[in-house]
Amino acid sequence: MGVKHSTDYADEAFAHVQALTDAGNYDSISDAVSAIVLRDKEAQDRDRIALETEVLRRIALSDDRWVPVRAEGFLDEAVARLDARINGAKG
Repeated sequence: MGVKHSTDYADEAFAHVQALTDAGNYDSISDAVSAIVLRDKEAQDRDRIALETEVLRRIALSDDRWVPVRAEGFLDEAVARLDARINGAKG
């Protein structure tokens, strides 16, 4: 069961879901919109889980695996490290 709701769409968005419905990919515009919204939610969930996993992985690193940083000059040091990596990769 779903929630009935009246929604306005941008012309391009409506044309897209209409084309998906006309092609037989979905039974109705409502089904197409619901599928696209759920697909977007799943992608955001995957991105969030990947970010959380990476943050937890980095938190678990031992102290000797961290690059020391200072608030003062942080951006300059970060740019220098990035430039060194890029130039090293080209070398």
